[in-house]
Amino acid sequence: MMSAHSVVDSSTDHRHLEDLISELDGLVYRNVPGYDAKYFPSIFQARSEVGINLSPVHLQSPKELLKWLENCQCQQSGTTRNKYALHSIQGQVERIPSTSLCLVKTSAQEFKGTYSDAAILVLGLIGASKNFGLGDEAVLEFCDVAKTVFAARPDRRFLHAFHIYNSTMETWTFDRAGAYSGKPFDIMEEPNRFTNIIAAYMSMNDDELGLNTFLQQDDEGVFVEPEGLGQSAGRKRVSVDEDPFVMQGSLVGPGTTCFKARIAGLSDREVVLKFVWSHSKYSAERSLLQLANERNVWGLIKIESSHDLGNIASLRQGLQFGQPCDLSLRRPEAEASDDVLKITESILPKQASDSHAENEPEHEPEHEPEHEPEHEPEHENEAKFDNLNFEYIITSPLGRHLNTFSSPLELMTVLRDAIKALRSLYIEANMIHRDISPQNIIIVPNNNRKDPDTPTGLLIDLDLALDLSQAPSKGGEAAGSEGFMALGVLYGDAHTYRHDLESVFYVFLWMAIRHERTTNVSGQMIPQTSRLHKWLGMDWWTVFLRKREDMQPMEFERWTEKEFTEPFRTHLPLAKTLHGLLFPVRNGEIFIGSDHGPGLAEKLYAGMIDAFERYID
Repeated sequence: MMSAHSVVDSSTDHRHLEDLISELDGLVYRNVPGYDAKYFPSIFQARSEVGINLSPVHLQSPKELLKWLENCQCQQSGTTRNKYALHSIQGQVERIPSTSLCLVKTSAQEFKGTYSDAAILVLGLIGASKNFGLGDEAVLEFCDVAKTVFAARPDRRFLHAFHIYNSTMETWTFDRAGAYSGKPFDIMEEPNRFTNIIAAYMSMNDDELGLNTFLQQDDEGVFVEPEGLGQSAGRKRVSVDEDPFVMQGSLVGPGTTCFKARIAGLSDREVVLKFVWSHSKYSAERSLLQLANERNVWGLIKIESSHDLGNIASLRQGLQFGQPCDLSLRRPEAEASDDVLKITESILPKQASDSHAENEPEHEPEHEPEHEPEHEPEHENEAKFDNLNFEYIITSPLGRHLNTFSSPLELMTVLRDAIKALRSLYIEANMIHRDISPQNIIIVPNNNRKDPDTPTGLLIDLDLALDLSQAPSKGGEAAGSEGFMALGVLYGDAHTYRHDLESVFYVFLWMAIRHERTTNVSGQMIPQTSRLHKWLGMDWWTVFLRKREDMQPMEFERWTEKEFTEPFRTHLPLAKTLHGLLFPVRNGEIFIGSDHGPGLAEKLYAGMIDAFERYID
């Protein structure tokens, strides 16, 4: 347990809590009817003498309470599989005390008196706040700690937690759609209720604790057994790395989590196991990948297996949700003009990229259109939260991140293949990608290149892709990754095939400018004086004006000549050629639209492919 204190000492701390409020705004419910009946059914009765022996002293000291809990554990040893232990949460900021009381597996490995955050099954927190409210800093800190614990095991479905302040206990559950709690109660007035809850946590199985039970573990390690893997019938073992190489930092949202995996019997065949919560019945990645694979799109990852694993509505079944809590936060005295700051604008969580590359860098911020509801809610509660659907997808191959290219020649080959893949996606499947960035192009491992026609580069992540045969592209949908969005998209035009090609061009410029300045595998560093900084930001109109200025022919030659790093200076003519193909001057101005006449799309694809091939040859 953690001795919490009321702290918002600086503007930095205040902004941190503001961000947390924004993430959870409209998604937190307190005192939810049906909570205790769902998670702590009355049929479970702990021994009453355990509760009777509880005293206020136990609630004032984490060590004393742990002693009492150990006694409880002994008396419940016949039905428990887990134990309570003091634990220091890793990575917490200094303003939050770092010792908490957590439930861990009895088999969990202890290291120097602590456990890994991933071993936490139930989070416990103790505080001394006398005036406790949902808008207080104390509960926000509690949510912040819970978010950290959730992130340590990002594939989990939900996290149980409890908060004790004075002698009051409040039980909580966190999932990808927000947080909700049961009715608070006084422990000293209802000791048996407290005992029942504590014992119930200890007796829960992995499914009841919210763990991802699709992931299994034995003496050989972590694995899954998906049905119908590839062309095979039945189940086949797939070994999975314990730690994900892609994960999402936020609590609310898709929670995209990717693991490196290997198919049994094929030691050299590495695949990606992805877990994601999507708004639609099937994620765009899943449905569009299946369709693109059926249409034999070249240069795209292959889907090996996929399946549904549940949804938020089923996890919250039996609960009755009313109005969400109105989150509020007092301003720091130095900044306050009003006593209370109300956060009313909901901010969409950032979408994590679905990478197939090892050592995936921190993702560039992305923007995507809001999801339209698929149907009218059948039940009143369904409208109270996003009914996200949990699924897994296994795809192949596992590639290297684009930033790890070994030479400019390899990068040129990969980008050429990315254009070929976009052409195949558009011509063969009538789709556009809409999110081309360094995160969504991977380098194929050498052992996967079995014939000359095998691509060196592959496209991944169809989460924002659009099947034009099902729905036309609409204007005003600024889909894509920050820094790599086409001028027309920033302007508000409907996304077209040409915009994907323009994004490939920006990827090339980005790599040529920042490569030598890279100090780690993430490759996110660019010179502080670079024009690329002006392409970042969520003010689309401002970015449009800046990027359009940089694409003027004379201006483009001037700044690229200045910024291209040494390995790419011989590729300046290529940059000029690509610029001329994408931004021809018409009527005295650069053209940023798209030509749709017969053969014009193929002409642009072929022109860009030919430009790269001249440098490759």
